[in-house]
Parts: sequence; structure tokens; C-alpha cells
Amino acid sequence: MALPSSNWHYPTRMWFGDGRLQDLPRACKSARMSRPLLVTDRGLAELDFVARARSLLSEAGLGEAFHSDVEGNPTGRHVEAGVTTYLAGDCDGVIGLGGGSALDVAKSIALVARQSLSLWDFEDGSDKWTQADRAAIAPIIAIPTTAARPSSEPVPAVVGMAMIGAMAARSAWVHLSLPSSKSQRL
Repeated sequence: MALPSSNWHYPTRMWFGDGRLQDLPRACKSARMSRPLLVTDRGLAELDFVARARSLLSEAGLGEAFHSDVEGNPTGRHVEAGVTTYLAGDCDGVIGLGGGSALDVAKSIALVARQSLSLWDFEDGSDKWTQADRAAIAPIIAIPTTAARPSSEPVPAVVGMAMIGAMAARSAWVHLSLPSSKSQRL
């Protein structure tokens, strides 16, 4: 039995139901994206539903910017590579498609791509997140493929900072509440 399609807001806009991937171009237009970057992980990149998402975006004239250099427990390198792709494609929004790692990287790209500060300037601690230029945060659409922790919500993102010369990684919690107009879940 198919689930009924529905939309609701709390605090971000959420669209759910069978077959909602077909609404991706409409969601992009709703979020005022004309050249989104689609972010997923390496494990999902070759699957049919990711190919379908890419096809839907291309057919709607929304470009073909794609970033799949994402692994479990992502580091700043994954975000930096995504920011490079975002800027090279002159993207104006981010779509995260996948589990927690892909969604965390997507949120981080949306946060820092057009900021004058680095991701690590927003690392958890006191009120560092207030330094973000809110107008420079890209709109984001999250398409979660898992039901684990709520990575599809706008806060927080977990990205490890690779420590030079050390075996350990440090986690950074990027706390930044995106206005509901900047974030939606499909």
C-alpha cells in the first residue's frame, strides 16, 4: 500500500510520500535554486535513484553539478572538495541525498561555500556560529535515505577535522539554525 503524499512545516518544510523524488525540480524552484549541487556518498552514487535524481534535474534545466566524494565520518576534505565543485559550477543551492554523512557534508557546503570564514571558524563553542553571513548561506534540500539521527534537519552537522600528524580526528558541531526559507526536506 502506497503512503499518501503530504507536506508539513515544523520548523522546516517537509514533503513526504511515495514517488516524491519526481518533485525534486519543483522543490528546487520553490527554494529558488536554478543551479543546485547534488551531494551524495560514493556508495549511493551509482544507484538508480541517484541517476533518476540527476536526470530529473538535468531535464528540468537545473544543471548537472554533482559531488559524491563523501565517505562515512566525513572530514573537512570532503567539504572542501564539495565547495570547489559548488563554486566551479556557480551553484546557488545544495541538495543532500543519502544518509547522515552525505547530508552533513551537504549542509556544511551550503554553510561555507560563499562565506569569508572557513568551516572551522564555525566549530562548536560559545557563539562562533553568529559570525556566519546568513545571506551567504545557500538554500538546501535534504533527501534522507535512512531513519537514523536527524541529519536532514538544518542543525547540527558533524564533520571531522583531520589532525596533521595525528591518528585522531576532532569532531566539529556546526550549530547554525537555517531559516525555514533556506531549508526544506523532500
